[in-house]
Amino acid sequence: MTGGGLRGTAWGRGAAFGTVLLLAGVAAAAPPATPPPPENLMGMGIGAPLDWVRDCIYADVVRMSRGFQGAPLDADGWPLGDARLEVWADPRNMHGTYALTFRGRAERVTGGDGVSGLVYDAARNTSTARVQVNQSGPSALYLGFVGTRRMPSDPPGTGITHVRLMRPVAPGSSNTYPLTALFHEPLKKLVSKVQVVRFMDFLATNNNQQVTWADRPLPSHATYGGAAPGYGWQGKGGPWEHAVRFANEVRRDAWINIPAKADDDYVRNAALMLRYGSDGVNPYRSPQANPVHAPLDPELKLYVEYSNELWNSAPAFAVQARYNHDQAVAEVKAGRSPLAFDGLKDPGGWTYGWRRVAKRTVEISIIFRSVFGDAAMMSRVRPVVMTQQGNDQDTLQQVLRLLHGYYGNGEGDYVAEPHPPSYHVFGAGGSAYYNPENDSPSLTADGIWSSGTMSIDRWVPLLRKDADRIAAMGLRRVAYEGGPSMDRTGKSEGVKANAWGDPRMRSALLDHHDAWSAYGGDLLVYFTAVHDYQWGFTQDIYDLDTQKLRAVDELRGRPRAPPRYGTAIPGGADGKAFGFSSRGWDRPGPGAQSYSSGDANERFTWASYTFRADALSRRSVVVRVSGGSGAKVAVYWDGVLLGKKSAPRGSRAPIDFGPVEAAPGLHGLVVRAVEGSFSLDDVRLD
Repeated sequence: MTGGGLRGTAWGRGAAFGTVLLLAGVAAAAPPATPPPPENLMGMGIGAPLDWVRDCIYADVVRMSRGFQGAPLDADGWPLGDARLEVWADPRNMHGTYALTFRGRAERVTGGDGVSGLVYDAARNTSTARVQVNQSGPSALYLGFVGTRRMPSDPPGTGITHVRLMRPVAPGSSNTYPLTALFHEPLKKLVSKVQVVRFMDFLATNNNQQVTWADRPLPSHATYGGAAPGYGWQGKGGPWEHAVRFANEVRRDAWINIPAKADDDYVRNAALMLRYGSDGVNPYRSPQANPVHAPLDPELKLYVEYSNELWNSAPAFAVQARYNHDQAVAEVKAGRSPLAFDGLKDPGGWTYGWRRVAKRTVEISIIFRSVFGDAAMMSRVRPVVMTQQGNDQDTLQQVLRLLHGYYGNGEGDYVAEPHPPSYHVFGAGGSAYYNPENDSPSLTADGIWSSGTMSIDRWVPLLRKDADRIAAMGLRRVAYEGGPSMDRTGKSEGVKANAWGDPRMRSALLDHHDAWSAYGGDLLVYFTAVHDYQWGFTQDIYDLDTQKLRAVDELRGRPRAPPRYGTAIPGGADGKAFGFSSRGWDRPGPGAQSYSSGDANERFTWASYTFRADALSRRSVVVRVSGGSGAKVAVYWDGVLLGKKSAPRGSRAPIDFGPVEAAPGLHGLVVRAVEGSFSLDDVRLD
């Protein structure tokens, strides 16, 4: 009888991650005699290129300015007449001497606490000057350009281009960055403490309106800090080319976000630019091109995420969330959509939307594979699919349901060339935030550390949920954002602000990162490099000695905490001790009359078990079943099908699915009823 369920005396505790490298062929080489201990894998998000954002990414402050006013602008944002430039309004520590240069000439330049030494070089059609700023606290800076001429023969009032205002090398300094410098050194120094830089905010991922490759900001643009109609608070964001150059200069892996509305051609050109470089205007389509902007360093890894928080309908994320939802609903309505491959009826359309995140991630992964080649995928190029922490709203389960059930043919024959989830995706999971009860009006300086998920005991259940699900599919547990979160709610704000600098903040971060690793966590990207007490690792880009950064430095200096979750290999798990199951995922088949939790007759189509390998080993997978006459059993190890076998008669009848290799870390084993029904007594790796 096809489509039968596994009765509730069956199922085990599992899910896992570790053999992704084996699947990619990396494990073919003999391991070193004394492998180095695994390091703590950390990333950090950087901010948008805006004048008031504390990261201060650019050495040239014009790139973060609010743009020119008082004259028409050309396609790159340069004025076509005399104009006023609003450089910044609000930031601190901007005092010192600035070096001004621009193409063309002006009879007069005004602004700051004085502009001096204005000189025009006719041979180069270039003007230079010095701008003084004395205010160390919150300040504003405007520059006025009067009597402008773009070219020597132009009449007055025709504008200027290529304005650069190079900041002092330190607050108050009279020495400035050279024109060749693109980025501000303190931010580079900060992110060099971690292995990965996430460019979500820099690329203005939230509420991004870009559809075609021509829509993106270019290195030739005057500024990236001006308002962009239809976009969110981040504006239009910085250029892809600058994200690549930043990663190359700090020699840190890059995490990039594909805009929600980007078409396939946009994705392809982004991949081409990342591999081969770009001239900043036209995409290069072959390695024979001579790039002006270099590609991503081949030694650096590339994490690729589709948009950001597509389940989040809050105003800051509403554009991409609504777009994803509407696209999913329209696709299902049109018919024959993978989003409803199992007959799912979703009147609200939100579950279709969560599945669409996985579908679009697969499509993006396939495009990157076509550009970078098979060998680079999951080793250098690492597509990730991010959901809510702890599988909130079933966001993670629906993503994995599509990756395994549809693209992997895990529950039928849907695609001509099925692949395990790890073929398309490197890592998955929700965030790794932990926080006190931010909405409580009665937080205390001492109680904040045991409130909410600041208490590790309350955080662990969320880690466990994600670990079981992701490990079952052979993926890595990756967090796109995380760390201590002191969200501003208007309640207990003074207590939260003081906690940011409390030495116990360092201990909390260390303890939570160790718990993250103990439950199989791989890369954790912290949010964010520079911000206020809510999330910042420093509140001042010039201050790199904070409690949070002390914790990061300590984690860099010691090995990763070993995993302690899952059934140890060799060993076995009782059938009832499953990590998660198909209950609620798929339609009941014949013989699957009930999904009542805890009932002895509860039935599933499949369930997963999490195992833990403390050392590289090779073990045989054996499942024991009862009452399985005429039934057929399928077993997956780390998302890869080991085989389908008929269940023998008898109680606790063993079915041997052969040997598997288990690298150190978490692994997942999934047992599925292909035909008939049976009870699963236990699963073992011996």
